[in-house]
Amino acid sequence: MRASPLGKLLLSFSACFALAAILFNSVSWMFVTIVLVSLFVYGRLRLVAETEELDIEVRREVLEDMIYAKEKATIKVEILNKGFNRVKGEIEELLPEELVLVGGMSRLEAEIARRGIFSFSYSVLADKRGEYVIKGIRLHLSDLFGLNQDTIAIDFESTVVVHTERDILETARRLSQREHLRFVGPARNPAIALKEFEFDSIREYIPGDKARDILWKALPKLDELLTKIYRKESVLRTIILLDCSRSMRLSADETSMLDHGIDLTLQIARVLLSGLQPTGVVLFDEVSIIGEVMPGTGKHQFDGIVSLLKQAPASIRISGSTEAEKQPGPAVARAVVTGTETGYHDKEFIRALGHLA
Repeated sequence: MRASPLGKLLLSFSACFALAAILFNSVSWMFVTIVLVSLFVYGRLRLVAETEELDIEVRREVLEDMIYAKEKATIKVEILNKGFNRVKGEIEELLPEELVLVGGMSRLEAEIARRGIFSFSYSVLADKRGEYVIKGIRLHLSDLFGLNQDTIAIDFESTVVVHTERDILETARRLSQREHLRFVGPARNPAIALKEFEFDSIREYIPGDKARDILWKALPKLDELLTKIYRKESVLRTIILLDCSRSMRLSADETSMLDHGIDLTLQIARVLLSGLQPTGVVLFDEVSIIGEVMPGTGKHQFDGIVSLLKQAPASIRISGSTEAEKQPGPAVARAVVTGTETGYHDKEFIRALGHLA
């Protein structure tokens, strides 16, 4: 609790009037002093009572279904005054430093009547993906006359999940659907398969460029040498390691971490194989390797991965303090996968999910 600038000015005038009343023996000035001090004290006591009886409910909602990095998102906040006293002051959202305010206001003046609702909205932007926590709101309250102020923090955490940039997701989707041409030649490391793309872009000629890479057709028109750039990719063989230990199989609800791991393994393997990247899977527990499929790009490679995932141990359901383990059998893959996560679903991927279900 503190005095506002107006309250400090009022107290200064009261002190001056009191001093003048003593020096000039004036009853009227003493009466003015008593009135001003009483006004200050009354406002302070009333603000203390309103603060103790404060009953606020905060509702926060993100209007976008999905939030992408470097794209603004709109957040709507509703404040319900459930108490019997009005609330007057400033409302401030406690935004994390990573969320940049790009629209609206996160701190504004408000006066909420009793049983009333006050709502406002603002837009934020995040530079990178992640989970950002809005811790709550801060109320800067003032009394009826504006002579006293108080600050109260209301904890109401909300998590804003920001995905990676939309362009990067679109690029990953296109890469997963692209038809790659493989040019495999003699290599010192047999685990690396080289992929060559014929043309990428052009640039100015630099002494030392090979003559076969020069764009000779542009020389008569532009009177300068340009060099064609070719792009090459090297892809290492990928092995997906799936932990099937007891800690991964324990679950208090319908889905365990192992079930999520099977779903994720299917999606990653399908995306990598669609890009003609050698992919394999290894299942292991605390003491041994349950099964493995070596990396490859054969026609039936994905079918082999699906067959291996059928050998995963069953999940262990926990009910209270007792543990009940199901009969040995294939793990159930509850694949709740949408086009937003992988970008596309072909018929072979859907059939694989049907075999695991």
